[in-house]
Amino acid sequence: MPETRKLFLILKHGTALRNFLKTDFLPTRLAREDLEIHVFTPLWSDPGLQAEVSHARVRLRPMPEYWESSFEKKIIRLHRNSWASRSRLRSYWSERVNKRPNAWLLHTAEFLLGVFLMFIPESVWKKWINGVSKDDESRDLLLREKPDLIFYVNHNQRENSLVKEAQKLGIPTLYFCENWDHLYQWPSNMVHEDLLVWGPVVRDLCVRHHQVRRDRVGLTGVPQFDIYVNGKLPDRETFFRKHRLDPGVPLVFFATTSDQDFPYNHEVIDIVLGLNDSGKLTKKCQFILRPHPRCDFANYEKYGKRPGVFAQRPGRPAGLADGWNPSYDDMIELAATIRHSDVVICPSSTIIVDAIA
Repeated sequence: MPETRKLFLILKHGTALRNFLKTDFLPTRLAREDLEIHVFTPLWSDPGLQAEVSHARVRLRPMPEYWESSFEKKIIRLHRNSWASRSRLRSYWSERVNKRPNAWLLHTAEFLLGVFLMFIPESVWKKWINGVSKDDESRDLLLREKPDLIFYVNHNQRENSLVKEAQKLGIPTLYFCENWDHLYQWPSNMVHEDLLVWGPVVRDLCVRHHQVRRDRVGLTGVPQFDIYVNGKLPDRETFFRKHRLDPGVPLVFFATTSDQDFPYNHEVIDIVLGLNDSGKLTKKCQFILRPHPRCDFANYEKYGKRPGVFAQRPGRPAGLADGWNPSYDDMIELAATIRHSDVVICPSSTIIVDAIA
């Protein structure tokens, strides 16, 4: 028997659980009979998730808990100000101004500090950040279990203290940027040894704005797109019959953004449905309405009572940042809805990227 290899997966959000546990990623890993997979997730005790990934060589484990020291938080904040001044992306600035719109003196001071620090290389910042991070519990876990690789998908979260401790111990780590926009929004407070990204646009972003060597960035494609080509989606006739849709009427899929981020979902829905009811659209349409997982579905059920509108519940709600614990069936449902719709409307979501694909 070959020696058992051990892989640690750190998957915090529902989208990560979908992309790496409910696509071809997991069965491909398990095809190696010498591989044992430990999944660190806040939903480690969720019965539905446990049933979906039940396997003798898969173990669900609680997330490591870690709180940065006051000094570590200051270093991270200084780094973010430096990065925002140098990169000029969607930056950290706009978010801070929106959260504290009247703190002009503070914003000015942080801007000037960022300009002063912007010439410090990312490699130096990340060595400082790793140096001040100290998580004895994660270090003890790593020394005890001796994993062969740490695979993680969030680049600025507290649970990455496990990654930082692994790097100090010489344990290989691999970062997968699981979305197209994460590295546009904030600097990474990690020393990434190797990175995987969707495609060349994000790779170029890593090189230009995060100062990562091009030869350390691999291109993988998009795990969540696998479902569109692996033959597991129902055909259009089956999908329409399941939802009692009329195959002769165009289907519009309206996916909302969270009410917290976009408080005008109901107004836009009412406008679009009103145009349809009054005959002002080119053709009479039918609709599938899917609220964002962080929306209260009860506030949207009323639309499902209108003729030609189906209100789609977005999987299992969960106390995660993206509010989502997608079942495998929900994955199929969402992908089939996108594929078989004639038009997709969404104020702000990667669902639009899926629709284009």
